[in-house]
Amino acid sequence: MELIMAWATSQVAVYVGGSIAAVILTWILKKIDTAKIRKVVYKFFYKIGASISKFFNTWKYTKAFWENTLEPWFIGLLDMIFGGIMQGLFDGLRSDNKKKR
Repeated sequence: MELIMAWATSQVAVYVGGSIAAVILTWILKKIDTAKIRKVVYKFFYKIGASISKFFNTWKYTKAFWENTLEPWFIGLLDMIFGGIMQGLFDGLRSDNKKKR
């Protein structure tokens, strides 16, 4: 009987502790300003994209056809790759959610 009571007490402690931790974590995550994070990430990758474009616009082998030929193809390739990654990741994360009717 004591073994069952000890097990039950530990289970209750785990559930209570987990619930408190979930509430605290949710409260902390709601305090994060996601717009600022998105702006920083956007600026970082904007600079990377501008650097890549500047490099290929000035490189003697690609400057004649970068903007009209290679750049649109490269953008489409990155869109297919990263768009597929993001869509697959998001669909996978939502795969076990119950459907709302």
